Amino acid sequence: INAEYMGAQFFIDMREEGHLNNTVTFLMADHGQHMGPYWALRVGRLEHKLPLLLMMVPNELLRRHPRVAEALRHNQQSLLTPWDIYATLRHFASLPNDPPTNDTYPFGPPCARSLLERVPYNRTCEDAAIPHYRCICGKEWPDH
Repeated sequence: INAEYMGAQFFIDMREEGHLNNTVTFLMADHGQHMGPYWALRVGRLEHKLPLLLMMVPNELLRRHPRVAEALRHNQQSLLTPWDIYATLRHFASLPNDPPTNDTYPFGPPCARSLLERVPYNRTCEDAAIPHYRCICGKEWPDH
């Protein structure tokens, strides 16, 4: 049994048992490949700095909160960080209320943005507190 099979079986079981109707699910990867011929290509180096993030949100939640649905659509192309995932989890836990602020819950930098609200398209790595060596904004990544 491999990881792909186990992951697929997890989601099949979740669907068959009805859990996907009331569960927000995040699927994340930490990074792409570190070395090898793929990493030498521009796409490989970008993937290394832009890890996978998938979020499945029940349709009923999206129907009850149309602003959340619109924000999630908008944020598909926004610059995001793990701190934003943290802020999003806190926001989900507070629904239907507004998200807690960093003043009321001091764990996390002020740059953390909930994905349930629109994240500006013009957000920079500096705005998001992404270190320069992880930043992909405005960088040219020629193939070797």
